[in-house]
Amino acid sequence: MAEDKIQNLIAKVEANPNLSDEHRKELLELLEEMKKEINNLAKIDSDRASSIASFTEISTNESMREETKKDVLDISLKGLNTSIEDFEVEHPQLVSIVNRISIMLSNLGI
Repeated sequence: MAEDKIQNLIAKVEANPNLSDEHRKELLELLEEMKKEINNLAKIDSDRASSIASFTEISTNESMREETKKDVLDISLKGLNTSIEDFEVEHPQLVSIVNRISIMLSNLGI
């Protein structure tokens, strides 16, 4: 389920006309990395993996809107970052990827 969310998100990013080629490429690379990490996490904790994937989807969708609502983006990014709390030790790569995605999406929403 979590992998499906990330895969659907990848398709949306590929088709989104509001992203520059550079941002699209970078975001797609991060999402591919995230998909691998989410798959690993889902084997242990499918609920948390699904939560992270959902917050990633919401945050990415909001940042790619033609008219981003900064307050909605901020809330979704806070949810995304909260969903990975306590993972630094067990899943440092996932935390790193989510942090990079959060920074990128925040910058896109300016």
